[in-house]
Amino acid sequence: MMFNYCRITSLACCIKDGTVISEARKKKGDATGKIPRAELGANLKSRELAYACESVPSFFEFLSYIYFCGAAISGPWYEFRDFNAMIMRQGDFAKIPSTWRVALRRYFDAWVVVAVGAVLNFYFPNQFMMTDEFKAHSLLWKIFYSLGALKACMYRTYVVGWCLMEVGPLASGLSYNGFDDKG
Repeated sequence: MMFNYCRITSLACCIKDGTVISEARKKKGDATGKIPRAELGANLKSRELAYACESVPSFFEFLSYIYFCGAAISGPWYEFRDFNAMIMRQGDFAKIPSTWRVALRRYFDAWVVVAVGAVLNFYFPNQFMMTDEFKAHSLLWKIFYSLGALKACMYRTYVVGWCLMEVGPLASGLSYNGFDDKG
């Protein structure tokens, strides 16, 4: 629900920005849409100009955006224009290189994080913090031990989840950012 809320509200903002651009086009007499957005004089930031939706998506486009199988359950959040360009293979998404290696690497990264969390959990078990032996140690030692136990818990839950939630967008190409200066 949280990611759907982010997607729906961002889409609403992008449609609102699109109406500002459409009004600026009408004022300039640009019915064909040939004037670049940056030259229309719309009072929008560069990011708003880049992601504005000048037309409302169809019902099926909306559903595909909200329930995209690569990120519907766990995220991440992404802009509608990026998603649509990825589905239609337009712009930076026109020639996406193979993504299976990147996605598989992130999947294996998650298992490495599981292993690191298991090792940390072996050295910093949570149950030890409830014993009298733990109480006898100095405050500085207790802080160090608590941070180790916290790190083990973080690896077991959050970092593994973040790695796994990235696999879907990586495999589909949604996380592709185009080529840099080095190619």
